[in-house]
Parts: sequence; C-alpha cells; structure tokens
Amino acid sequence: MRRLNWMMAAAAAAAMVTLGACGGGSATADRGNEAADALFAKDLGDTGGALRISSPNVTDGAALPSRFSCDSTAISPALVIAGVPEGTAELAIVLDDPDAAGGTYVHWIVAGLPAADTSLAEDYLPPKAISARNSAGRSGYAAVCPPKGDDAHTYRISVYALDEPTGDAVDKQLATDALEAIAERATARATMRATYERAG
Repeated sequence: MRRLNWMMAAAAAAAMVTLGACGGGSATADRGNEAADALFAKDLGDTGGALRISSPNVTDGAALPSRFSCDSTAISPALVIAGVPEGTAELAIVLDDPDAAGGTYVHWIVAGLPAADTSLAEDYLPPKAISARNSAGRSGYAAVCPPKGDDAHTYRISVYALDEPTGDAVDKQLATDALEAIAERATARATMRATYERAG
C-alpha cells in the first residue's frame, strides 16, 4: 500500500510538471497571468513610437521554428531591438502566451538589458541581463509548448523601455512581482507575434 501511494504521488507530481511546461499549470502556481495581461494592457501603444523588435528567426505573425519549442532544443530566439527612446534606463523582454487554457502563460521575462539598440543571439543574454521566474517557476526561458490537439497558439514577444532600472525587483522574483515591476517603469512597448502548433 505504501509503495502504491508513493507511486501515485510521484505520478501526480510528474503530471503537474508536464502541465506547467505546456501552459496548463496548477491553480495555486504563480502563473503571473493577470499581471501579464495588465502589463500588456498598459496604454503604451504597440509601436512604442520608434521602438521596434524583430527576429532573424521568424517573421512577425509567422510560425515559430520548432527549435524554440518543447519539441526540440528549447532555446530562446534571437532578437533585434531598435529605436530605443532617449531617457531609457534599461530594456525588458516578455514572451507570453495569451491563448493558454489557464490564462496567459509567461514563458520568458528578462530585464537589465542595455538601454540601446541591441541584438541578442539565440540562447544568449548579456552578462548584466536578469532573468525572472517564468510561469513554470524557473528562471530563464520556458519553451513554447501548447497542448497537442490545440489550434496554433499566438505568442507575444514584447520589448519594454523602462525609465528606471529594475534591479532586485526582478532578479529571481516570481512572475507576478517581476511583471508588476516592469509595468511600473514601462514607458514604451513594441511587440511582434509568432504562432506555434504541435503535431498530433
């Protein structure tokens, strides 16, 4: 009986990990979904004036290559940021999935990026960049991973110009705390979108 109970508990834990990775999550997890929606709803304008974000890996509105998903190597995409407004103290990046069944799922939160036009290579961040915890509860990039059978999810990749450094307000903080810290300091935003659908 004890062995059976242990096996059932282990199976339940494994299922929760899988759900977290795919955007299901648990009701008590710090998903950051409400904070993510509030941040994106902040009246900054999707263009952020001259601020722009693009990627050499994907065209805005097109499919995300599988190497950025849980179906492959699960690395973060390369990004190019341009048109940073004067007076910007630092930049932040948020990659989220508003199509997730449990509410917006946050895959990536990065702050502390240089306040200048910059390029980020795949799976790379500058030394002073800070990764907050994502909706999976881990610091860094959580691969896009919509449930099999879902229609394609549309992912938002946003860059925010901040008028003050985030510092400890983001470093290894929960998704909600980090997103709220970014929202308090955000003065401009630029967003691109990419889709992903899993086979089967």
